[in-house]
Amino acid sequence: MAATMRRRTMVAGPRGFYPTDARGLTSALERMLAALDAPAPGPNPLALVAPHAGYVYSGPTAARAYKHVEGRRYERVIVIGPSHYSMFAGASVFDGELYETPLGDVAVDRAFVDFLLARCGAVHVVAEAERREHSVEVQVPFLQHLLGAFQIVPILICDPSFANCERLARELTEACAKLPRPTLLVASSDLYHGPGSDEAKRASLLTAHAIESRSAREFAAGVEQGEYHACGSGAITAAKLMAERRGAQRVEVVQVTTSHEVAHGSDDYVVGYLGAVMH
Repeated sequence: MAATMRRRTMVAGPRGFYPTDARGLTSALERMLAALDAPAPGPNPLALVAPHAGYVYSGPTAARAYKHVEGRRYERVIVIGPSHYSMFAGASVFDGELYETPLGDVAVDRAFVDFLLARCGAVHVVAEAERREHSVEVQVPFLQHLLGAFQIVPILICDPSFANCERLARELTEACAKLPRPTLLVASSDLYHGPGSDEAKRASLLTAHAIESRSAREFAAGVEQGEYHACGSGAITAAKLMAERRGAQRVEVVQVTTSHEVAHGSDDYVVGYLGAVMH
């Protein structure tokens, strides 16, 4: 991927996750965000958790989280998403220059990425992991629409173990301290996947409560034991740890929904969605 320097849009389009043209995408984002009340004023959030399904399913829930950074200023956004298709140790960072969506290119924070690759043993480059992955990409248009100019650090994680997430959070925190800029962290994750709309809502609410009230270690242990369900549990665990290191005192769940609530179709396979803010 580094040879091309630009990560091309991969999951936009009529059968993709979000509109492929800038006008249609902007209209969709504006519509979702305009339907929400502005949150109470306060300090800039340190981190968000947002879902990564198609916007028709999870977009309004993602908008609930992203509404909290509307009008805020961040110069760097670290987006951590799960790797759905490639398996690897540690974490993978995109080693290019630009990250493309229909809204244009976002510059990669090369100084930050270079620091990670040179100094942080948990982070390396797994080029294959980028080729089909959507978990980071679907977050970027929300950030472009709300923040304007910023630089991105796109990270994928496969191993959700507490040890791996703790190491990644520690190294990202160290990099932020060495290269200080106003930084937002985004953890990309859906929740329950499986049959039954009632079970999807029950399991997703249980997981949301754990994200809100349990420690990162307890949450990771619950995922490992099958008590909590989140495909991006590693991203969430790392985000909770990193946000705590940067002074976060609470996690606020702002919405929990399911694909069945949105689509009203068969409940043979249902996915849960969560929006959360770390203050």
